[in-house]
Amino acid sequence: TKPQPDLVIWPETSFPFPYSEVSPDFPPHKLNTPEFKAWRDYGIEMQTKLTEFAKSSNNVTHLLGMNAYYLTAEGRSEQYNKALLLTPRGSIEAKYDKIHRVPFGEYLPLKKWMPFLAALTPYTGDFGIQAGEKHTRFQSGKYHFGVLICYEDTDPFLARRYVTHADEGPPVDFLVNMSNDGWFDGSSEHEEHLAVSRFRAIECRRAMVRAVNMGVSAVIDGNGRIQRPRVIPGPTPTLWAITEEMQGIPTLPASEWHGFKQKAGVILASVPLDSRTSVYAMTGDWLPIACWAVLLASGAWALRQRRRAAAIVAG
Repeated sequence: TKPQPDLVIWPETSFPFPYSEVSPDFPPHKLNTPEFKAWRDYGIEMQTKLTEFAKSSNNVTHLLGMNAYYLTAEGRSEQYNKALLLTPRGSIEAKYDKIHRVPFGEYLPLKKWMPFLAALTPYTGDFGIQAGEKHTRFQSGKYHFGVLICYEDTDPFLARRYVTHADEGPPVDFLVNMSNDGWFDGSSEHEEHLAVSRFRAIECRRAMVRAVNMGVSAVIDGNGRIQRPRVIPGPTPTLWAITEEMQGIPTLPASEWHGFKQKAGVILASVPLDSRTSVYAMTGDWLPIACWAVLLASGAWALRQRRRAAAIVAG
């Protein structure tokens, strides 16, 4: 028999129905009006779908990725890219809204001042999602984890925020990257995105668990080593396992990453927890800031020397 998992992690926006939420400050009586009645009805329907899904999942907690719509107190509709922790009872334990949006894919930079930039996007008409504001600490048992959605794993600041004490809670025990990489269609960008996640794992000294549509899903330890899974024989889709005794060495070399993209399968893994810290986690972006300071100071000094030389020649 296969062990019962503590948590099932799904890829970004993989849940087939968008989540719907109404601001607690929105006047309740307005939900009975023709203009907003659909919000009330869909909210009830959505909760029913989540409850049914939870009850059919054999008493397991799920981290779902989904599109989400939010009705503000003023009656304005906003869209988010959301991660949602669903308990076996069908209740929502915690939520996270994607903070770092992809320019021209998830929002249009300088939209008010340069609307013509819309021609550079793959969409027509108005589009985009709102940016989240809270670095949610999700909890699974006694452990906490933070979520990076899609290309948020390219932002060192976001990952570092999770391994420091913050208003949202204590440092997390591991990181999760949920992504939809179907856009890459089998290209080398699948492997490149996996490589990016390794940097965040090393910088923060935290394991990174990746649940990625079309691949490459993986488990990365705090040293940046991608754990090599073994195949559990059985029917398709493929089931891979990473157990505690398999963690560390041997790792999965880059030459074999391609075998885990565009392939239906599930990874059953024991996360290699790491409680270390790092210089970057403790000090932040001092190195690039110092490099910019040296560069600007050097430029200012060179400009001053040039002006002094010109003044001497003129004199």
